Amino acid sequence: MKKVSLGDIAKYCGVSRMTVSRVVNGVQSVKEETRKRVEEAVAKFGYQPDPLMRLMRAASSRSNYPRERAVGLAYLDYDCDAYSLDIFEKARDAASALGYEMKYFKCPAEMEAQRQLSRQMWMQGIQGLLFATPRIQLNISGFELEKFVLIGFGAKHHIPPIDTVGSDFFENLIIAANRCHELGMRRIGLRMSHQRDAYTGHRWFGAYSAFCHRKKLKLLYFDPEENPGQDFVDWVTKNRIEAIIGLQGIRSFQKLLPNVFFACLNDWQAIEQKPVAEAGHVLVPRELLAKEAVALLDYKLLRRNYGVPSWPRHISFEGQWSDLKSSEAQPRSSRSRKGK
Repeated sequence: MKKVSLGDIAKYCGVSRMTVSRVVNGVQSVKEETRKRVEEAVAKFGYQPDPLMRLMRAASSRSNYPRERAVGLAYLDYDCDAYSLDIFEKARDAASALGYEMKYFKCPAEMEAQRQLSRQMWMQGIQGLLFATPRIQLNISGFELEKFVLIGFGAKHHIPPIDTVGSDFFENLIIAANRCHELGMRRIGLRMSHQRDAYTGHRWFGAYSAFCHRKKLKLLYFDPEENPGQDFVDWVTKNRIEAIIGLQGIRSFQKLLPNVFFACLNDWQAIEQKPVAEAGHVLVPRELLAKEAVALLDYKLLRRNYGVPSWPRHISFEGQWSDLKSSEAQPRSSRSRKGK
């Protein structure tokens, strides 16, 4: 069966090849009606761009370009947890839509292992590396970085620094804190380990401190790693906490603290029933992060931006607040306002 070409899509839609190319590559200067028509045709006929041809045109002067092999992408995962595996699946789908194959590799920490993996990936025709979010600052200097386009997830820079895609951690905490404040709460606590906060470049605690200073509120910070012997529920009760901001781990305290508002800073996954207490979360869709990271890889591949960038950039996405109501939670008007 003949492979559908860009020209076939253009002829079917009655538009130019350039218009189809713009739609496929996500260029915004196309009328919405035309964009939808082209996207429907692309889906109908199963058209996929040929990254090898695109890159050969863009990199015709690159002497060591492996023209005999299709261009591939690699997802390098250090933590190998559920979050990073989910991101991989979404990134693989985004890569496939652009005509790339994305392979999964466990990212080694040792320099020699990184060098060996570099050569293995290069021989497989892999040109773009997408590094999953690491819980530590990861040294990737063992990879032969000059041979690849490099993108990382999250806010924490690798060593050496590379371009990254992630959430706007500072602004997303402000969104959560503002939601608590809008609901009339004044004793707003943050449950966050110093190590997890360092992963964002201390953007979470920085935003919390700035918010409390601006609203003239008391800092109520609980670090579970620095207070291993202190009971969190007792701390909340003693400090008359009305709202808790934190990561998904705060969900485990809902039944014990039904009168506390829970504000989660990452997407609230796998909810099978309504929360016991009132709650909400700041959402940045993982599909959006994965698609943006792959699009940036594609953009840099076409422009031959190999190696470590001179001025690393971070593309960040501001989240959206979503309320999660509970029929079991008491009406807010009936709750004690003592100590405000």
